[in-house]
Amino acid sequence: SGHAVEFVRQTFGIEVLHGPLEQLRLRRKFDAVVLIDLLEHLPRPLATLQACVDRLQGDGVLLLQTPCYRGEGASWPMLSPPEHLFLYTVDSVRALLTEAGFEVIEVDDSLFPYDMWVVAALHSALPRRAEPLKGVAELPAVMIRLVDRQVEVAEQLAAADRDRAAKADLIARISDELQSIRVDQRDKEALIVGLTDEIEAVRADQRDKDALIVQLNDKLEAVRADQNDKEALIVALNDRLEAVRADQNDKEALIVTLNDELEAVRADQDEKEALISRVSEELEAVRADQRAKEELIEELSKGKTGQ
Repeated sequence: SGHAVEFVRQTFGIEVLHGPLEQLRLRRKFDAVVLIDLLEHLPRPLATLQACVDRLQGDGVLLLQTPCYRGEGASWPMLSPPEHLFLYTVDSVRALLTEAGFEVIEVDDSLFPYDMWVVAALHSALPRRAEPLKGVAELPAVMIRLVDRQVEVAEQLAAADRDRAAKADLIARISDELQSIRVDQRDKEALIVGLTDEIEAVRADQRDKDALIVQLNDKLEAVRADQNDKEALIVALNDRLEAVRADQNDKEALIVTLNDELEAVRADQDEKEALISRVSEELEAVRADQRAKEELIEELSKGKTGQ
């Protein structure tokens, strides 16, 4: 812009040249070449950057700002031909500067999200000031501090966004877990209700069985009392049976004796017929008594067997 060049000359008293750098006849070399919002407008960017290399001191630096394409697509506002002739990515601007002759290249984000800052040197590492703002005028220093603060705030906002996103994810996960817990809780509550009903049924059945056990215990006590009575009766019957057996033994011994006497009587039968007749009668009486006793013993035995 010839008008802009003339305005600077008259307003600030600065020597300003008009025209492409590669066409200007400059005899001196410079500590820095600055291209701000320029590279994207140049029809021959490589030639201009090579002219920058030719006009830099050995330790000089190139500083440029230009739009940076990061895959925004066809809606990116920097796609505005014929104003912007060339647009760059970080890799393509590095390749362009390397092709022009720069060896040290650093790329960083700009104040505007669609731009990038690039600093390049010819051979050595980029010079860095111990105190970057020392000697800088107040207004630029304030602007730099504001930019630094903006970057800090942007980082804090980004951290806050990440924290908010993480918390949102955590809340979503906790909500899902809470929903799952609630569903599980409802299932468990339903299970508890079912188990409670079953427990009540078991308790009712237990009460019925307890009552039945009481009844059975009462019956068992009655049976045991009856059993005790029967055992006492059995003991008494055994005692009577022993007495009967003792009497029977005595009678059997008597029978043996009588048989012996009967044999003796039979031997002396001829002489003692009268005596035999009498003894026979007595013997018949004894046998009758014995049968009566045997019948009694049999009845006692049957009664014991029945018990």
